[in-house]
Amino acid sequence: MNIDKSYGNVVVNLKSVGFSTAGEMTKDKEKFERMKNMKHTVLVIALFCGVGLYMQYHWSTNYYKVQVKSEIEKPDEQSIPKNLSPNMSEIAEERSIHLQTMCKKLGYGYNNGTLSVSTWMGKPMLARPRLYYSDKHKIVVCGVPKCGSTEWRKALLIVEGDVNTTLPSEIEHEYAFTQARKKRFLWERFQGKTPQAYEEMNKRLNNYYRIMTVREPLERVVSAYIDKMLSGGSGETYYKGHSERIHKNFAPNKNSPSFKPGRATFEEFVDSIINNPGGLDIHWKLYNGICDPCHMQYNYIAKLETISLDSEFLSMKSGIENQLLFPRNSNASVSLEHKWKDKYSVYLEKLPPKKLHDLYLVYREQYKLFNYPPPPIL
Repeated sequence: MNIDKSYGNVVVNLKSVGFSTAGEMTKDKEKFERMKNMKHTVLVIALFCGVGLYMQYHWSTNYYKVQVKSEIEKPDEQSIPKNLSPNMSEIAEERSIHLQTMCKKLGYGYNNGTLSVSTWMGKPMLARPRLYYSDKHKIVVCGVPKCGSTEWRKALLIVEGDVNTTLPSEIEHEYAFTQARKKRFLWERFQGKTPQAYEEMNKRLNNYYRIMTVREPLERVVSAYIDKMLSGGSGETYYKGHSERIHKNFAPNKNSPSFKPGRATFEEFVDSIINNPGGLDIHWKLYNGICDPCHMQYNYIAKLETISLDSEFLSMKSGIENQLLFPRNSNASVSLEHKWKDKYSVYLEKLPPKKLHDLYLVYREQYKLFNYPPPPIL
């Protein structure tokens, strides 16, 4: 329609300039018909080209969006290989830096200099860091009770040839303790304050790889109660009497005729901790009093929650066969987060809220030093 109008206008204009003969008008009309057909052809071609360009643009844009989306989306958990382990070297560094920061923040300071046994020789032996060592593998391990210390003692005895077996399961718990104390305990092995003893101990402290193991503090408390205060645990002879004394001192009806001797309940056990936090047994004592982490400069802080991963790293670092340490179960999780075990949390959940809070306050600095979040049940 537009072209027709344009053509009509052109005809009128041509007439006005003197094209008056019939032959000339016919030729001009044929000329403009050809122009008209060419315009139609051009329009059709342009239309097809435009549609083609639009489709190409639309398709390429959407394809690009899909590609970008697929590149920036994070893979879901199922796409992560199950055997992929975190970088434990980096995690060890993070744990160490956190410990140094918190030691300073809490007022303990942090020793970055050369270690000297004179720092601890003035203290009673049981007040010194509980250090066991291996000359063959050049490591020093602080044995924290209820944090895999028995496994460490057995491994050190085996690799040093101090026992006639290569299987940890064949070494009795008490035997591992007495033999390691005799042959692998730093302070027992180099007794006396002679220059030679100082030199031998300082050499090991400064040149060997120093390791410490921890776990969630209140979970450790519950584990200690189950193992030491209840019947059937380790150290039955000594801790049976200890449990009975706690019951006698903290039972609600201790002064009543209805009182009956027996072992301590968990609440009574907790009362004994709250009432004497400075006199705790080694199995539930604060980490500060067992390993002195703010001054010993441990190279690696393992956590019982990630002990399989830690064990793999320490096996490569020390050369001790992983099977002697804490080998990972094939179904074990590689999560770095602590997950409460029901058998431990159920004890804490039964405590009165104030008593639970008071217990937490005893161990609060341990949470801060080793970067554990407060128990969710608080």
